[in-house]
Amino acid sequence: MRRIVLTSTLLCYSVLIYWMIYSANMRLDNSLLAAFNEIPAGDKLGHFLLMGTLSLIVNLLLQTKTISFAGQRILWGSLLVAVIVSTEEFSQMYIPSRTFSLLDLVADYAGILLFGRLAYWFSGPKFARLAKFGTVGLQQLQRRWRPNPATK
Repeated sequence: MRRIVLTSTLLCYSVLIYWMIYSANMRLDNSLLAAFNEIPAGDKLGHFLLMGTLSLIVNLLLQTKTISFAGQRILWGSLLVAVIVSTEEFSQMYIPSRTFSLLDLVADYAGILLFGRLAYWFSGPKFARLAKFGTVGLQQLQRRWRPNPATK
């Protein structure tokens, strides 16, 4: 069930990102892009949040699998997202309506790294215990507040 939810979320989120990229490439009105542009450094914040969230979803879907590179463990999902994001950002050099920005890429990478770490934490044993505790607590509340059929 978890895999179906994550896959569905990834598909919907990918459509959102595609729509935002397409809107920017074609210079179409996009209220979400306009809202981020109203905030100081909103473009960078948008890059950070959009690509970070993508990294979170992909890493959770891949169950935070890692690969070893230069003695470091790297999240496979974060690496995949970083390659895709880099390709998209560098492709802006060849699209007349867009401009390549190294700062956008830095914001993308920061979001990918931070949200990748968040995915790793979510999949760890401490979070599993916390989630189990939350579920148990919810079940206890439901039992406590469920009407007793014998009193009716």
